[in-house]
Amino acid sequence: MSEVQIAILEQAKKERRREIQKKSRLKLGEKYLQRHRTEMARGRAKDPERHRKIQKNSYKKHRMERLQKNHLWWKDSGYYARNREQICARNKARYRQLRLMCFEAYGGPKCKCCGEKTIEFLTLDHINGGGNKHRKEIGGAGSKMLLWLKGNGYPSGIQVLCYNCNSAKAYYGLCPHAFIQSPVS
Repeated sequence: MSEVQIAILEQAKKERRREIQKKSRLKLGEKYLQRHRTEMARGRAKDPERHRKIQKNSYKKHRMERLQKNHLWWKDSGYYARNREQICARNKARYRQLRLMCFEAYGGPKCKCCGEKTIEFLTLDHINGGGNKHRKEIGGAGSKMLLWLKGNGYPSGIQVLCYNCNSAKAYYGLCPHAFIQSPVS
């Protein structure tokens, strides 16, 4: 045999060895995962509260890493750029649905003061004030506020107002509708 043929055979042997090693590593990985899953299932069955606490702590510990990986994937893969319109439309629909759910929980999509029903004009108002402080506590307004309300079972102390009534209440302490008896001609 020539040196070239020997080199080709050696290369083929190395590739076969690599494939066998790769398959054995995969089998070991599968065995480990299977054993890990059964141990996790046993732990869940024995003490579900402890398991929930462990999962929660793990989530908190690795949350930022996961978010960064997801962000890099979105950015690097070009997925967002290719599907921007669909993603934005889906997010708008979710936000609108969440707003409607909150409005329904607080008496329906209608201003409590003047009766305005146009959804785009409606806002949520803290009845006793303190909305700015509350926004700072939960880390934002908009969808964060709506998700907080939903997650906390729609607590009392919130009402639906139109933006005009909400602004008047904030600036003047009282909405003009509260003391106007008849419409101005």
